[in-house]
Amino acid sequence: MNKTISLLIIFTFGLFSSNAQDNYQTALAQCSTLDYFKSQACMIDEKIFDFEGTTYSGNKVQFSELKGKLIVINLWFMACAPCMAELEGLNEIVEKYQDDDVAFISFTWDSKEDLEQDFFPNHNFKFEIVSDAQTFLLEEIDHGWGFPTTFIVDQEGYIQKIISGGSTEKDVANKDIKENIIPILDQLLSKE
Repeated sequence: MNKTISLLIIFTFGLFSSNAQDNYQTALAQCSTLDYFKSQACMIDEKIFDFEGTTYSGNKVQFSELKGKLIVINLWFMACAPCMAELEGLNEIVEKYQDDDVAFISFTWDSKEDLEQDFFPNHNFKFEIVSDAQTFLLEEIDHGWGFPTTFIVDQEGYIQKIISGGSTEKDVANKDIKENIIPILDQLLSKE
């Protein structure tokens, strides 16, 4: 009897563990039937997608190792005009919260070589950048909200805000991204 109970517990734990990986995709599939903004609102309080990668600077980032931190995840690419327009505002956010327990991670489908040749000589982006993430962005995170998309994730790994799209005018884009992110980070940090 004990053997049967043990096997049942192991099976149940395995089922929940594998289901945890699929939570984001399952919620996204359900929410994607709604219109653009309702689909984003539908994802609030859902578990963020699992991720891991090596950043441009050589650091390994893995969702499971960031538990307990706030996470700001930015999805972008160089040819995206609104993505480029909001960089200054995103950098200001990193500077404001650099001493807090906040991780700033970005995923781009641009290659490391393209970033070295075309991006870094002309731009500064203070997020940890995971390059060559095209498969991850287009197949695993295929959310349909376009680029840029920024997720704010609480200390337990649940999505608290999704911001997507934006202006191509730098002043507008930088003001908007700060107005969308800073109040949420302040609120979440005050709960600690």
